[in-house]
Amino acid sequence: GPAGQVGPGAGRDRFVIVAIGTDLARIARWEKHTDGLLRRSFTPAEIESCAGRAASLAGRWAAKESVLKALGVGIGDVPLTDIEIVRVGDGPPVVALHGTAASLAAQAGLTEWHVSISHEGDYAIAFVVATG
Repeated sequence: GPAGQVGPGAGRDRFVIVAIGTDLARIARWEKHTDGLLRRSFTPAEIESCAGRAASLAGRWAAKESVLKALGVGIGDVPLTDIEIVRVGDGPPVVALHGTAASLAAQAGLTEWHVSISHEGDYAIAFVVATG
């Protein structure tokens, strides 16, 4: 778009939202968890980054569920560790897909992912937008 343009599509010739997903997670669910559940749900980097903080785990869980919804699949169809929510420094969270999740995204033409995670009170929420 023209220099100085703001709003949807600013600075892009093509911007197509292909899929969205959202999820709400109860933080208390992650205050007590087994190591097995952590290893099945999160990558080693995610576990280290969250450092046992229930709100962070719940937010990442909600983001992973949101990605599954955007992919049009449910829990069990894709290993949760194929969906990784990472942060570089103090930057925003980023979706990194691996294995089955990456294959499904490629088949659907989903090339770019945007995620927003928020925590308030007893809940964490995530919203994901996939573009292509």
